[in-house]
Amino acid sequence: MNKKVFKMGIMYLRSACLKNTPEFEKEQVEVWWQSLKDLNDRVFLETCKELIKKESWFPAIADIRELVKHPDDPVLAAAYKRIEKLKENKNVQRVKLTEESVS
Repeated sequence: MNKKVFKMGIMYLRSACLKNTPEFEKEQVEVWWQSLKDLNDRVFLETCKELIKKESWFPAIADIRELVKHPDDPVLAAAYKRIEKLKENKNVQRVKLTEESVS
């Protein structure tokens, strides 16, 4: 995920008037970024939006990661599965098929 998307997701969570919303110190923001930066942009934002709808408490990093792994929302679940497949296939060598290579 890029840092702009990360900041937007945290802004969504903080703006939702959730109980126990923390005042982030610079170091805490860095810990959150390092802990979540491997997530996909779209999945992270959708997860933050889903948390706002369902939770009254500010989530922990583990809560966000758990929802990403086991989303209740079918759209999130489908997006996560697609991303995991792409990650699995990342090491697969891509070969351009031509008529000569097929015959």
